[in-house]
Amino acid sequence: MHNFDIHIITTNNIRGMLFSDMNLLKAANYIQKVRRNTSHLLVLNNAGTLCGSSDSAFIASQKHRRNPVIDVMNHIGYDASGISYEDFEEGPRFFNQAEAMAQFPFLCANILHVRTKEAFFNTPYIIKQFGEMKVGILGLTATKQFREHYSDAFHMEKTVDAARRWIRHMRERENPDFVIVMYYGDIASISAQEKMLRSTEGVDLMLSNSGLNEVIDGTWHVNTPENISELSHIQVQFRQRTTTYELIDYHTETINLKGFREDHWLQDELYYVQQEFKKNSTH
Repeated sequence: MHNFDIHIITTNNIRGMLFSDMNLLKAANYIQKVRRNTSHLLVLNNAGTLCGSSDSAFIASQKHRRNPVIDVMNHIGYDASGISYEDFEEGPRFFNQAEAMAQFPFLCANILHVRTKEAFFNTPYIIKQFGEMKVGILGLTATKQFREHYSDAFHMEKTVDAARRWIRHMRERENPDFVIVMYYGDIASISAQEKMLRSTEGVDLMLSNSGLNEVIDGTWHVNTPENISELSHIQVQFRQRTTTYELIDYHTETINLKGFREDHWLQDELYYVQQEFKKNSTH
C-alpha cells in the first residue's frame, strides 16, 4: 500500500480574458508551476469560457483567425471544460469553431440533439487515468436560458435527470475510482440545491458556482471561482490498496492571481494580437 496525491486546478468564467489586468495568462503561470511538481494533475474549467468581456468581443471580431483563448488553453493543457449559455453569446458558429480547435473536450450531459436526444457535444464525460486509478469527469449546465434562446437548436434535459442517468452509466460502464461533476448554473434556492444534492449520489467531488464548500452525504462540494482573478487548487490524497483506492484526505485553496505575472511564452505568442486589441480599444 502507498499514498499518492492528485491535484485538481479549476478555473471558471474565463470570459475570453487574455489582455485585461486579470487574465488567463496569469492562471497559466500558476498552473505550469504546479505541473512541474506533480505528474498527477487535472486542469478543468467549469464553464463561461469564450464570451463576456471586451477581450472576447475583440476576438470574435477577428473572424478569419484562430481563437487565441483556445490556443492558450491548449498550451496550458486543460483536460476538459464545461459549457454555459454565455459561451454562445457570439452565436453557435463561434462556439463550434472554437470547440473544433480545442485539444480537450467540452463536456455537457444535458445538451442533447433535438431529434436523436443524444449528447450534442462530444461525450458527456471522460475518464482520466493516473497509473491504474480512474477518475471520471462529467459536465452539466443549467437549462433555463438555453431553453429560452436555443430551443430549436438543442433539447435540454433536466439537469437532475441527466446527472442521475449519466453518473449511473459511468459507474456501471467505466467503474471509476473517483467521480467529479462540473456543474455550471444557479442552484442558489434551497429546493434547487436539494434536488441537485439528491442527484449526486455516487459523486465524490462536485464543482459548481453554488456557494457550497462542504461535504454533504459523502459528496465534497467545492465552489468554483467567480472569475479568472482566482482559481481553485484542490489536493486529494488516496491510499492504494490491492484493487481499490481509499480517499484519506483532501483540501482546497483559493488562489488569488493578482500578484502573479503572466506566462512569458504566452505573452510572446500573443504580442501582435494584444497590440491590435490595444489599438482597437483606443478607437
